[in-house]
Amino acid sequence: ELLLGTNSFAGELGHNIIDPGGPVCSCGRNGCWETFASGTAIRNATLVLMQERPSLIAELAAARGEEVSSRTVFEAREQGDAVALEVIERAIHYMALGLANAVHTFNPDRIVIGGGVSKAAGQLFPMLREETEKLVMKPYQGSYEIVPAGLHDDVGLIGAAAMFRFQPASTAANSH
Repeated sequence: ELLLGTNSFAGELGHNIIDPGGPVCSCGRNGCWETFASGTAIRNATLVLMQERPSLIAELAAARGEEVSSRTVFEAREQGDAVALEVIERAIHYMALGLANAVHTFNPDRIVIGGGVSKAAGQLFPMLREETEKLVMKPYQGSYEIVPAGLHDDVGLIGAAAMFRFQPASTAANSH
């Protein structure tokens, strides 16, 4: 069953505040979950740490003719880069913290993760599952799975079409 909420805004978990003293979010508030646990958060934390100590992240990005991204950070992590290891460990902790809150709130049997960071599924998901299990209360442990989204970059388009397709006729007629 799709949860829409009163104004169809349900599900904005990325804007749950994890740390009121945290960084400013794109929504204007401080410490939203996505400021700690997103591709942008990984990139921002990496850029700060790279000013403090050496890292091969910039070299990897330059070799591809790209800016530093979460993809570059995951690649550098595979090569043992200390900055990448620290940034990813922190991001995994915050991702798991938010997921544990979602597990405690909704008791889902499956959590589907999409977005750019999910493309590092081979590295991300084993760590994320382990950290989330540490943070959920015992009765919830093993009661859910965390999986990458199967629809990739088309998820928004397909979701919008499905919402329109499965709305009651009276609601669909009024949505034009």
